[in-house]
Amino acid sequence: MNVDFIFDNVLGMNNKELARFFSGTGEIINLGMTELDVETPIPAEGFEMSVDIEDLNPGQVFFLKTADGLNYGKIQITSLSEEQDVLGFDWGSLDLRLDQLILKGEYPECVIERSF
Repeated sequence: MNVDFIFDNVLGMNNKELARFFSGTGEIINLGMTELDVETPIPAEGFEMSVDIEDLNPGQVFFLKTADGLNYGKIQITSLSEEQDVLGFDWGSLDLRLDQLILKGEYPECVIERSF
């Protein structure tokens, strides 16, 4: 099974430089407090392999490169439990057009539990 990211004290991307059990090249960048459906130019730099749990806040939007390095997405944090063991987020897949990523489709909320 291939995953693009995990939640375990960090929001960690599937990147072989982050952990030996990963095989991908996924990366993440914090776009700050914005709306999920705002058009976003492809950031040229600033991507990281993970975001610490202390740096995750409801309302933040993150731009993702998937593990295969070929696809992109956005997530917006909707909830983080007090115990920080469950993360809720809305998401959207993106389509390349004119060097920009355009959000399309509906954004059903997802909830993931911390990996143990």
